[in-house]
Formats: sequence, structure tokens, C-alpha cells
Amino acid sequence: MVDCIAGLTDLVQKLQMSTKVMDEGGKDNGVVRVDDSNDVIQVEMNDIQMWVNMGLEEEETCKNGLANMDVKGKVKKGIRKGIVNVAHLTSNALAFVKSFAFAHN
Repeated sequence: MVDCIAGLTDLVQKLQMSTKVMDEGGKDNGVVRVDDSNDVIQVEMNDIQMWVNMGLEEEETCKNGLANMDVKGKVKKGIRKGIVNVAHLTSNALAFVKSFAFAHN
């Protein structure tokens, strides 16, 4: 489960960074991106799509970690429910990102 938590933590940080870049008009670590450029929007959206896809892969890591844990009953059921919830939210986020990217092409 350590890999699961580490992967999800990394994913959250990347998604927070991407929203910050978009909120700040495209500034990221000294790199200025032009808001009106469809190419720049596409690059950012591709990054976000990649990171959300990573979230779906982390679901598998989490499920595998749970299968290897000596946890039973309500605790295991609660963890599994959380993993499924994250997977659904991640899938929905990916659909929104793809829709946004398509609208800006």
C-alpha cells in the first residue's frame, strides 16, 4: 500500500501543478506559456491527460497492494471502496479533460 499512497500523492501534486499553471496564465517555473495558443493548450492538456491516466494505473497498484495485505472484513471492504471511488473520479476527470481538449482543437 506504500506504493499506492506514494503514487496517488505524486499524481495529486502533478494535477495541482497543472491547475496552478492554467490559473496563472501559463507560468510554470519561469516558462511563460501563451494562453491564446492552441498548441500550448494542447501540450498542457496532453500532460494532464497523461497524469490522469497514471491515476487509473495507480488504481491497479492499489488493488494489487490490497490483495497482498493481511486485512479482512470491514477494513478491506472500506479500502476497496475507496480505491473504486478514486477510479471513478479519475475516469470522470479524464473524460472532462478529453472533452476540454477536443473543444480547444
